[in-house]
Amino acid sequence: MCTYFDMAEGTVKAVQDVSFDLWQDEVLGIVGETGSGKSVTVKSIAGLIDKPGYIAKGEILFYTDEFSSNGQPEYIDLAKLPKEQYSRIRGKHIGMIFQDPMTSLDPMYTIGDQMIETIVHHEGVSEEEAEERAIRLLEQVGIPKPKERLNDYPFQLSGGQRQRVVIAIALSCNPEVLIADEPSTALDVTVQAQILELMKDLQKQYRSGLLFITHDLAVIAEIATKIQVMYGSYQMELAPSEVVFDNPMHPYTNALLECIPRLDVKQEELAPIPGQPPIMLNPPPLCPFLPRCKRAVDRCYKEMPSLEQVEDNHFLRCFNPVVNRVSVVKEDVG
Repeated sequence: MCTYFDMAEGTVKAVQDVSFDLWQDEVLGIVGETGSGKSVTVKSIAGLIDKPGYIAKGEILFYTDEFSSNGQPEYIDLAKLPKEQYSRIRGKHIGMIFQDPMTSLDPMYTIGDQMIETIVHHEGVSEEEAEERAIRLLEQVGIPKPKERLNDYPFQLSGGQRQRVVIAIALSCNPEVLIADEPSTALDVTVQAQILELMKDLQKQYRSGLLFITHDLAVIAEIATKIQVMYGSYQMELAPSEVVFDNPMHPYTNALLECIPRLDVKQEELAPIPGQPPIMLNPPPLCPFLPRCKRAVDRCYKEMPSLEQVEDNHFLRCFNPVVNRVSVVKEDVG
């Protein structure tokens, strides 16, 4: 899939040649610096890309019976789905948890109004049934006195409580896919840990496929079953979680891990990545990490590497990968 934005200055290629799959019970963690294309990737899946943005090429195949004439599930291409039909998918089959719960919730409506409206719209139940389900969901995500909280406005809740409400709304129709776009970034460390534990428990209970976006590798180590590392709109590496931490092969993945403080080895100082992320306005057809890469070879200055499978379920975009690296296990990061 490729997602572009046509601007007066040229074309911003926000996501290029991204390809992955997500199955039931899986958690795909997407990591990378700001501007790497993480949020645009999931917003493309959720149908939230508006003009001047568009999906330039590729498919988003989703397995559902929502539009089936015989009631049997089949693959539909969300990239070609008309906007007016997307509301039948988004919210019911694909739930989304945004980064800032204060901007996700409408300050003019109570928590109950917003939850009940979602459930009634997608499930076609009465308001009384929707209210009962909303109370159960709030109780499930750990909101005290859930019946009373339905009458509260978002500003009357703490940041952690608002995020729990957003999670409850995302889960209200039992979606097959749950997208979490940096859901713990705006929270303090203690609340962040609670939200992560809550999401892990609910994901297992609902058996949803989870797309989890963050720039924090410690968070990814806690929750993901496989990890996609993005940089400059491209996938750099895609592998099971333990492989990314034990045997990372892309220079960018290694550079990210070297930025993390470790307690098991002596570190004089952290090793930041020199330089700045690229601007994706009319980029050259070369590896975006090239100006910051210490392992660049002559071939890197002539052509763009493709995403190749290097071992079972391990994909890499690099001409000169790192081998025999000292392993960093999840516990070191967490």
